[in-house]
Amino acid sequence: MRKAINEATTMETKLKDDLILYAEAGFEGVELWWDKIKDYLKENSIEDLKNLIKSTGLEIASICPFLVSPFRNQLNCREEFKKALKVADQIGCELIVICPDFQPIEYTREKALAMHADELKIYCEEAATYGIKLAMEPIGLHTLLSGPKDAEALIKLVGNPDNLGYLMDTFHYAKSGITPEEVAEINIEKLWIVHVNDSVKGMMNELEDKDRVYPTKGVLPLKAYMDALRKIGYKGFLSVETFNQEYWKENAKIVSSKAYEAVTDMLAL
Repeated sequence: MRKAINEATTMETKLKDDLILYAEAGFEGVELWWDKIKDYLKENSIEDLKNLIKSTGLEIASICPFLVSPFRNQLNCREEFKKALKVADQIGCELIVICPDFQPIEYTREKALAMHADELKIYCEEAATYGIKLAMEPIGLHTLLSGPKDAEALIKLVGNPDNLGYLMDTFHYAKSGITPEEVAEINIEKLWIVHVNDSVKGMMNELEDKDRVYPTKGVLPLKAYMDALRKIGYKGFLSVETFNQEYWKENAKIVSSKAYEAVTDMLAL
């Protein structure tokens, strides 16, 4: 498995600084945060971005995140996604992370999923024209997409497109009660990236993204998850993704180094 980091881990640092610091820390890959890309491109060109990426030697693991919603801001979401596809194609990024919306109270779960499937077909068709894959992100206790079984069911509902898969996030899977045994049953052909993090102690329904900590520094069953990933033969990126606001206040160079040490420790479990 390979080591990557998501820019959400150093959210308040600019893209250029992120990439330089991540490369110095030793990471092989990076998940670019879309808002940071847009901010960078206000004063720089796509060629500048390509040259920056090349100079660091980092592989672009994904661009994230993008809301897919048939319920709200539908056209705005589609337009933003189309912009990202063009950028991804130009910088050689082959994966975009998408997040299905929550279930509105006025719809049954079946109706909400059917509406999502119709919307996802549009996204898959657009992405296919660029040869780009989409990884849905199951969210802890999500009303429609809380784990791998939900993801597999939604992919089937969309029509099993070749470019639609999903990701694993250790915090979200644990929050949803996804066991290592369930991870060991994942279809490896549809698991395209793994977000790694840990969590402080707390009640599952009360823990939030800000409660994530570096992998191996909390209470999640990370060794069991790693054993399951090895069992199914996962060899892709382990991407450190935290939204810890205390980390955001720290020196990004220190955070990058700690994140690299933590994912290294996780691989040793």
